[in-house]
Formats: sequence, C-alpha cells, structure tokens
Amino acid sequence: MARRTINIVNGLLVVPDGNCQWNEFNIPREAKDPLVQGYFVATGGSGNDIDVFVMDEIDFINWRNGHEFKVYYQARLTTDQFELRLPVNKKYLLVFSNMFSALSSKQVRTRVDLSYEI
Repeated sequence: MARRTINIVNGLLVVPDGNCQWNEFNIPREAKDPLVQGYFVATGGSGNDIDVFVMDEIDFINWRNGHEFKVYYQARLTTDQFELRLPVNKKYLLVFSNMFSALSSKQVRTRVDLSYEI
C-alpha cells in the first residue's frame, strides 16, 4: 500500500468579523487509516482567537442554520495542533469561524492535510 497525502488548506486566511470560511474534503470509501493532521495560529481582535470545527456536511448545514450539531474537532483558541481519525466515505468541512466577533477580522496561518493508505 502507498500513503497518499492531500492538502486541505495551507497559508494565511483572513476571516472578516461576523463571517466564516470553510474547506470541503472527502475521504474516499477505499481509504485505509485516514488521518487529518493540522495546526492553526490566529491573530487579531482582543483575544487573538478563532473558532475551528471539523464536521460532516449534515452537521455543517445544522450549524449554519443555528441548530444542534456534532463535531469531530472544536476549539476557540489562538493556536492548536490536531490529529483526527475520521470515518471513510463522507464529506467533511474544516471551518474557521469568526462569527462571534462584531468588530475584528482574524488572520489565521494554517496547514491541514488528509493522508490515507490506498
């Protein structure tokens, strides 16, 4: 088997106040041992923080509509590193949300990759 790595996001994001940005990714049915690894560092506003979520597409829709939702990862921090083992054959979203800030945009330096055996 060979390990395949796909970049989900890499670089600097600017998330305006009251807004969010997201990146979609899929884990194929044939993937073995899927792993999502990444980090983020946020600056801006009084707390230098950002909400970060990893959720599937159904929970993303619920979150966007203000309903109850489940996540595989959730943090409101300045910086963090994470590793997630996720179920295969699903669509996921990596969300950077600044919805809680009414005045300040946030700058987020990040890199997140998906790797799996094929």
